[in-house]
Amino acid sequence: MKWANAADHGARGIIELSPLDLPRGPATYRADTLDDWFDPDSSLKRLEACLVIGPTAAAPLFTGAPQTLEYLLKRATPECKPCRPGSFPLCPKLTVDAAISCTDFDSRNVVALLRGSHSTLKNEYVVFTAHYDAIGPTGGGACDGAIDDGAGTAGILEIARAFSLLETPPARSILFVNTTGEETGLDGASCFAKEPPVDIKQIVANVNLDANVMLFETTDIVAIGAKHSTLASAAEAAARGVSRKLVELRCDLQGEGYFARADNFSFVEQGVPAVLVCSGQEAASSEIDNGPDRFIHWVRDVYHSAGDSLDQDLDWHAGAIYTQFAALLGAAAANGEKRPAWNPGNFFGDRWGNAARRGPSSAR
Repeated sequence: MKWANAADHGARGIIELSPLDLPRGPATYRADTLDDWFDPDSSLKRLEACLVIGPTAAAPLFTGAPQTLEYLLKRATPECKPCRPGSFPLCPKLTVDAAISCTDFDSRNVVALLRGSHSTLKNEYVVFTAHYDAIGPTGGGACDGAIDDGAGTAGILEIARAFSLLETPPARSILFVNTTGEETGLDGASCFAKEPPVDIKQIVANVNLDANVMLFETTDIVAIGAKHSTLASAAEAAARGVSRKLVELRCDLQGEGYFARADNFSFVEQGVPAVLVCSGQEAASSEIDNGPDRFIHWVRDVYHSAGDSLDQDLDWHAGAIYTQFAALLGAAAANGEKRPAWNPGNFFGDRWGNAARRGPSSAR
């Protein structure tokens, strides 16, 4: 969204600053961002280069700048939102030299439907998503993606199995969608959300399983994006159902923009309230030292690397709790008398939740 806005205002390239150094080098070249294959008129096509860099690589760019990088990073936290710094020019020049090869290939989303039990609400849908693709081969070995997002893919299958065994299915219908091409730019989710097999006005919510960091049991759990809509109450009820405290994502991770980087955002752009389910970070056992730091270590050093495999130390019960929470959250949305709605004045709702596109509220 920010990249498209910059392109609309004449930017020729983008350098995105990550609050953490990247695990596989000083910079990542985002070739996927330069071509929105689903939108031939996308303003992103006007960008000539897109990079993601960490603080170490970014520091030289701030030589001679009126404000230091360290100062800006501190001011860019959620707590300092009212006092975020304005723009200013940088002195150094950056040259980007990249060789990009493109290959056409076919890949498919995998979709299943569980028809709802209510006579009228069965025509509305709650969508569970997880992506089954992974980074794949790299210079550092194959990135199998056990957590990102093998855990979510398995979770979707288990939720589908459990819901299919209910004596009475949820009131609204459920779509279980294992997407492809998430790692290449949310391609599968974008395709599904822009051309769904049902009327987009009848899709009332998305629950995305893409952050089941099942390293240890926690006392908390996170529903990223729930605060933007009435899905917050469903998330609170689901957290109580698994005896966990619903919390916000840690401040030092909020700058990563996870809500806008995962499949759920493809639904947000179509006006659908959505949630990205994320593991908590506070360890339930006193034998686990500093759970938040272990979580940060995984994000910084294991995420999108060959280390994200079944050889890492995984806590299967923690993974099950995460999946149960997602299932309860989706069930609450599917069984609610009113369809989920964006909160009044919410940015995402105001930008994309057009009432004419979303249709009227439903009641039993």
